[in-house]
Amino acid sequence: MPFDRIFDRIAASLAILSLGAGLAVGFPIARGALAASELGGYAVRGLGSRDCRDLNALLQGDGAEQIMDAAAIWTAGYASHFNRSTPGVYEALPIVDNRVVAAMALNICGSNPDAMFEAVVAQVIASFEDAALSEESELLRIAGTDGTATWLRREVFRKVQHRLIDEEFLPAGSADGLYGPRTRQALVAFQKRRGIGETGIPDPATLIMLFVVVEARAGEDGVQ
Repeated sequence: MPFDRIFDRIAASLAILSLGAGLAVGFPIARGALAASELGGYAVRGLGSRDCRDLNALLQGDGAEQIMDAAAIWTAGYASHFNRSTPGVYEALPIVDNRVVAAMALNICGSNPDAMFEAVVAQVIASFEDAALSEESELLRIAGTDGTATWLRREVFRKVQHRLIDEEFLPAGSADGLYGPRTRQALVAFQKRRGIGETGIPDPATLIMLFVVVEARAGEDGVQ
């Protein structure tokens, strides 16, 4: 799928959720758990140390593509270190494409000019807490009937199926980690309900809707 279409879907999902200042303030990650400072401070290097205001301005210029590439590389390194240093976490993010994760963070930056990019990426990781994996799981390529395709780990896909069961798009006991017609139809129904592209695959926008938007709405509604 062309990257600009993926970005549009992410932007649409974030707009529906109204992910603004709340994503850059009070994120639940234990800041500086391994830091030397008594206040939990630590030095941030590279692109992560830049303010969103600076990145937003650069994204409007001729070097936008270079900034996107740099953000994807920095985000991949940050996520890798998070996986390495966080007990019980093998993979924190369900979205495999580092460029898509970076686009999500930069999208949030657009509404949070005073935030540091590192803090935004930390919140993106935290927002997918329920999709994190504690053990290794094979990567799957899931292709839709319209030629679109996405990559994710089998156990993440099983979590997707559990979410669809929770929302009554799939019957209980059907989370087998296998992609078939029934799961495809359930994904299409879910996507239609949420107003995103009806691809029938667990693409990034769908993962956001399943693991980020649902949790935020539940919190707003006081649902446990």
